[in-house]
Amino acid sequence: MSEASIGNSIEQTAIGFACQRNLKHASNQRPTPKITQLAKDILEERVHDPTRGANHWYSPYSMPKENEERKCKQPIGTGHTDCRGGLEQACDGKKNYKPSWANSNKQVVIPGMRPCRYKFFKL
Repeated sequence: MSEASIGNSIEQTAIGFACQRNLKHASNQRPTPKITQLAKDILEERVHDPTRGANHWYSPYSMPKENEERKCKQPIGTGHTDCRGGLEQACDGKKNYKPSWANSNKQVVIPGMRPCRYKFFKL
């Protein structure tokens, strides 16, 4: 759950649900006790799914920026994403690349989610 380590509780819950549906996402940190408990709560259906079935996500904050094309090589970070979706306007005034599948009109907007940090999709 490394991608959610800095997330708020809604973001962590959303990643927990989406992660079950797409196990190809990165994990380069051991889960904290809080994240382990959240995973148990999700599996035991004690938590509402804010993603409405989303199975893909990315972090605009973590994606290469407009002047960082050299970082657009597979894999980006430790995950399974690309830069083929082109550039989008980031929240800090800079543009970042987005994955090819993020061009879809299947984005799931989640209340309480910081769009600079996470974007979710149901593909």
